[in-house]
Amino acid sequence: MKSTHPGWIAGITWLFQVAIAFLLLQTLFFKLTYAPQTQVIFESIGGRPAATLTAFAELVAAVLLLVPAGWLTRIDPSCACSAREIRGWTDFKGWVGYASAIGAAFSLMVIGGAIATHLLIIGIVLPVAPGSIETDGGTLFALALAIAAMAATVTWFHRRELNAFGHAVLNQLPSHKALVA
Repeated sequence: MKSTHPGWIAGITWLFQVAIAFLLLQTLFFKLTYAPQTQVIFESIGGRPAATLTAFAELVAAVLLLVPAGWLTRIDPSCACSAREIRGWTDFKGWVGYASAIGAAFSLMVIGGAIATHLLIIGIVLPVAPGSIETDGGTLFALALAIAAMAATVTWFHRRELNAFGHAVLNQLPSHKALVA
């Protein structure tokens, strides 16, 4: 089955995936070292453990986004109809074909949490350090919105792979096989 998207869309999607991964990876240092602005962000939502957990989630999302579709797999990267190719929970080669689609959806969830935190708890304009009157001018919030827009776009273009992944997971569940048979 051929891809229904022109090559330029695949190129833009890959460019967005790399950009999202880069932006997520560049913030890891600040979260893991608990830099001053990170302290401002996370002091009201769990402190250093929350920052470390967020950094880990962002690392996972970035790594998944950078795995090319069909890498090491029997799955045709231009076709999302290959859920039947997964031959069990331990079939690493079968599951890895869905990595970039899962990474896109996961990065959208992670950044959605960041946006919700900005809107509901910490605010849009943040001080650059605890007790400082100097602010970031909303730069972090704007960056979160940009990442969310790119992640939503990538997730949209990977929606067929995500659907196939859902079917692959369901096909591995014993209770689902009993219902189908």
